[in-house]
Amino acid sequence: MEISNIALELGPSCRVYTPHDGDVFDRLISRWSSMNISLPHAIATPAIAEDITKVIKYAAKHNLKVVPVAGAHGSFLPISSRTIYLSMSEFKDVHLDEERGEVTVSGGCVAGDVLKSLSAQGWYTCFPNSNAVGMIGSLIGGLNHPLVGLHGLGVDCIKSIDIVPFSMDDGSELREISLSESSTESSRARLFNTLCGAGHGLGVITSMKLKAWKIRDLNLTDGQIWSRTIMFPLDAVALAAQTYLSLQPPPPQLSMALFFVRAPPTAPQPRIPILLLSLIYFGPSKDAEEICRHTLNEEVMKRSINIVEVPKEFATFNSASEALNKHGDVKEFYSAILEEVDEAGIKQAYEKWRCFTDDNLASRANSIAFVTSISQKGLSSAGDFHFGRGRSHFVQALAWYKDPDEKSEADEFGIRVIEAMRAKDRAEGRSSWGYVNNARAGQDMRDIYNDEQIREIRRVKEIWDRSNVGWSPVVDGWEY
Repeated sequence: MEISNIALELGPSCRVYTPHDGDVFDRLISRWSSMNISLPHAIATPAIAEDITKVIKYAAKHNLKVVPVAGAHGSFLPISSRTIYLSMSEFKDVHLDEERGEVTVSGGCVAGDVLKSLSAQGWYTCFPNSNAVGMIGSLIGGLNHPLVGLHGLGVDCIKSIDIVPFSMDDGSELREISLSESSTESSRARLFNTLCGAGHGLGVITSMKLKAWKIRDLNLTDGQIWSRTIMFPLDAVALAAQTYLSLQPPPPQLSMALFFVRAPPTAPQPRIPILLLSLIYFGPSKDAEEICRHTLNEEVMKRSINIVEVPKEFATFNSASEALNKHGDVKEFYSAILEEVDEAGIKQAYEKWRCFTDDNLASRANSIAFVTSISQKGLSSAGDFHFGRGRSHFVQALAWYKDPDEKSEADEFGIRVIEAMRAKDRAEGRSSWGYVNNARAGQDMRDIYNDEQIREIRRVKEIWDRSNVGWSPVVDGWEY
């Protein structure tokens, strides 16, 4: 169909571009990863909810898929000639209601938008640990975040959702609807529940209302977040693992992670393999110093390369991860939610990461892996689509490389890191659970959802997406 006809059907307020022969994807669309992408059928940028309904109707008529995008960080998301790439860049409002203790986040907002807006007003909400990641995309997959110990997963913070579903449950005219945690009508309640953890392919979310809290209620020293980062050398892997494990289980205020990374090119010894133990405490500094006192024991002081303590502001909380936000190259995640990890598993995972990056440092130097601890005190018992609730650790490997032909080696690296960390759980006979926000293309979704969850996702999609306009990894798989 010619662009003039597409534009005619979608109306003047929705910007539309249809790629032509000779167009290059990266010149039209900037995405964090170049995995699993090709030129879309069209790029549409709606300005109002009515534009979205027209896009959905057009897609249903022409057997296309509508994929809404904000941060463009979904590395597993397939984009093809059957895709209408729906840029939500016009939906960027952040509105705080102090009286109700809630914030409304529009569908195109990224984490940095929300952090900057709320912190300027003395408030915060749950947020991804990267400024460039879309808020809505992270929330529909659960959102494990730095304050999970205090407030639960991101889905536990959702109060209401405004969405244009891909079809209406009663067959009526397509329109924007509001759903809430208190929805009583059966089909709408099921849609709300499914959006909270398994929300891909059910509609276009125009906004979410989230719980919000005052920064002052955290009792931060001088209004700043306490942090300590300890850098360990290659020959201190065991010590780094022991130091991480010595803080288990962490108190709700403590966010901690052990990273496997390469030193930056500007370091005195560029690209050497190191370990970083990151400790962040959302409370008074004196409490943090007491809780983390053993991380400054004699052996750590003697063998660590560097120890940095720099207070953080909420507005710039994610600044340390900016280097990971670079678009381009091939990037894929591998992840798992675990009950236990041990020193042997951490050491083995570190070695798998080191060997993978050593084998082609020019291509793979930015690949990382980490294990982070999850305090269970803040986790809600609600939520049907996040099966890893109650477990204590989240493990992730990021394969970052330049040549798509390296994928088989990258998959081997990522899977081996996860399996090494899972060894303790395997020995105890525990089931394996992944994390949908960090799914990888081709992954069996039974790694993430159980059989009943998968059946419910299919049932809900049959009601709210009768023409199968939305892409769901559970229903559609990894190609369409």
